Amino acid sequence: EERKMIRPDSTQTGTVLSADQQSRVATGRSYQAVTAQVAGVSTGGGNPNIKGAMNNHNRYLVDGLDITDPVTNTFSSNINFDSIESVEVATGGTEAQYNSLGGIINLTTSAGSNEWKLDASFYVNHQALSMGSQFGSQFYDYEKPFARLRTSPNASYQANVNVGGPLVKNKLWFHFSFQYRYNVNSVNIAPPFNLQHAPGQSSVYLARLKIAYAPTPKHRLTLSVSTDPAFFNNTNQDNLRLGVAEDHQDQGGFFSILTWDYFATEKINTNIQA
Repeated sequence: EERKMIRPDSTQTGTVLSADQQSRVATGRSYQAVTAQVAGVSTGGGNPNIKGAMNNHNRYLVDGLDITDPVTNTFSSNINFDSIESVEVATGGTEAQYNSLGGIINLTTSAGSNEWKLDASFYVNHQALSMGSQFGSQFYDYEKPFARLRTSPNASYQANVNVGGPLVKNKLWFHFSFQYRYNVNSVNIAPPFNLQHAPGQSSVYLARLKIAYAPTPKHRLTLSVSTDPAFFNNTNQDNLRLGVAEDHQDQGGFFSILTWDYFATEKINTNIQA
């Protein structure tokens, strides 16, 4: 059940962004990017600044469980955008339990139901589809309208598949989501070598599985598994060095959440997470 947009008995400020809303607007297709739609949030990268706080002052939660990186205090995992039902962005007045100087970003992920659902999508962007104005290698070089240089390689391809439904009706449900993203990016040809620097290449795999089991009306067990391995080549993108002087980066990880809900009465719910 989606959280209500307004809670008059709470001092917390913020907004809930639902999947239905995000399907109607053009976004960066990541939970970090859509947070910029909330008042008081600015983002220039993966970790947004919320109401003047630093980008390492936030807390990140998935289905209520804190997954904030304990070392850098930044987000620790990328999540398939299509597997997210809603993104709650709390910008202030949060409870002390979150221990946050910035904001709270809480993702509610998709779960299976008694109806089978399948959807797939494919997104393409290529430098041939862009005007490709020529700029210098630095911001202060500005546009060079009379330059006739070959357009630098820049492209992205993203494939998604999502499937969910009942394994046993009214008892056992699942939802599986997978996303593959391939990006090519490069800087324009510029001095001192006037050679096309080797383009950066990245391959990102985002997979998530969620299984829910209700043995009785008062009990529900939920197990979810997420993984986000990613591989990056030529990460520096610097015209001051030849293409052979480059770096490689591997990132990503794995986490799992096990939840037990016990609905003791209509007004009392016990929730345990690991």
